[in-house]
Amino acid sequence: MGACAAALRPLHDLIEAHVLGAERLHGDDTPVPVLAKGKTDTARAWVYVRDDKPFAGPGPPATLFRYSRDRSGDHPVEHLRTFTGILQPAAARLAAVAAAGCLLTATNQSQRSYTTSGDTTQSRPG
Repeated sequence: MGACAAALRPLHDLIEAHVLGAERLHGDDTPVPVLAKGKTDTARAWVYVRDDKPFAGPGPPATLFRYSRDRSGDHPVEHLRTFTGILQPAAARLAAVAAAGCLLTATNQSQRSYTTSGDTTQSRPG
């Protein structure tokens, strides 16, 4: 199994770069049963989908899958650390990541509109 994972790692890295390079992503997580000693635990499969077709984007659609043993919000933060676009979350944990990103985007756009408007009567956004 390890040899297979190592052989496929370059392909995974290319898919990850393509998906995280999108302007917008749809993200979701889903429970995955995992055998544990004497019981079944619930892990998570995190799914990030890039599909620019509805927005006339040039890139082909792709899906990035990530796995974690729990549903901690730290996982999507780590998965999306290099992503700078719009996240359309379907899960509560991803919504927190998206909310932080939206706040940053709103602040940047507000500052950009101030600097490009040339209207000196406006007060500069805080």
